[in-house]
Amino acid sequence: MKPLAIEFKNVTKELGSIKALNKLSFKVEQGTCHGFLGPNGAGKSTTIKLLANLLKPDSGEIEVFGKAPSEFVFHFATRLGLLPEKAPLYPHFQVDSFLGFIAEIKGLKKKEIGKAVDKVLELLKIGELRRRLIGNLSRGNKQKVALAQVFLTDPDLIVLDEPTVGLDPQSIVDLRTLLKKANSKATIFLSSHQLSEVEALCDQMSFINNGEILFSGKTEDLMDKIGKKERLEIKTVEAFEVGFVKNFLEKYPLEEISRTHNLWVLEGKLDDRDKAKLMGEITQRPETVTSVYWHPPQLEEAYLKILNL
Repeated sequence: MKPLAIEFKNVTKELGSIKALNKLSFKVEQGTCHGFLGPNGAGKSTTIKLLANLLKPDSGEIEVFGKAPSEFVFHFATRLGLLPEKAPLYPHFQVDSFLGFIAEIKGLKKKEIGKAVDKVLELLKIGELRRRLIGNLSRGNKQKVALAQVFLTDPDLIVLDEPTVGLDPQSIVDLRTLLKKANSKATIFLSSHQLSEVEALCDQMSFINNGEILFSGKTEDLMDKIGKKERLEIKTVEAFEVGFVKNFLEKYPLEEISRTHNLWVLEGKLDDRDKAKLMGEITQRPETVTSVYWHPPQLEEAYLKILNL
């Protein structure tokens, strides 16, 4: 196992009469992009507030790079890039002044602040907003400013709570590209209801509901847990190409799900080697096969099954 960036050990937190977290335990390895999924009210935002030292646990232990959140946030503020559920933006600040203010709070030296602000304005493609008042910005542009402050210090840990809220489709694509690049150096902890974004970015994930972890681990282990298999659609020139397709059923761990005229749907779990061999055999018969399509297991299906929705 890689060194850990985050570890929760039997963490319980009550908010008034509500037990928001109940003996919550999970781990996030350094260098991963870890998705944190669950329905509304599951405990995601409470977990992030504890992680960022905005709340204290009632019991249990939390470690961030081996340190308590209070110690990590206080002494290593430049190592954390945080986007909370409701990012604190000051409406009477200009965008560049706000980012400079946050950079100073994080501990950047005055001679470094201007360069850091210029960098994030370019990263988020909001240079033209530099002199605009935050209060006059659209919801999407406010979100971009909130995201910009995350990257002011090249953090080692990036914690994002619903980062795509308010963003247009192109901005979402740009953010995905930015996060993939950042993940080469930083650990990312991503809480989102946008399952497509989690699926595109995350190699590990945790599912939470009613303050408890239902699954935590690698994406492929999740699919194993729910018994989900890949589907292979093969369309042949003629319906009578039975022997060609039946050959695959005998040679590979596949089963026939359906057959309609000349469209075959097979299901199974093939490793990369078998998949490459199978595709090699198919491409040798271009006169027989008109199309081939793999349907990998979908995160949405796993989400609904794990949460029993």
